[in-house]
Amino acid sequence: MCPGVHLAERNQWRIVSKLIWAFEIKEPIDPTTGKTISLDPEDYSNGLLHAPKPFKVIFKPRSQAHIDVIKREYEESMRDLAPFE
Repeated sequence: MCPGVHLAERNQWRIVSKLIWAFEIKEPIDPTTGKTISLDPEDYSNGLLHAPKPFKVIFKPRSQAHIDVIKREYEESMRDLAPFE
């Protein structure tokens, strides 16, 4: 067993939580018909690594306040990481 599995799981949880907090994630819309394009939950690639095939979705910020927080956090992160460049 990987000794870092708990750290990896916590980080995945944080990433997904922040994405759900910040964005509405919607199915794509067909530009010709204007109708929603349904995603196929069974569309996986075969092989050693069984994973979903690439798919398109729409990431829409939940509000201007969410956008402001994302920009502020990005700027702070860049300042914090600047010494390591």
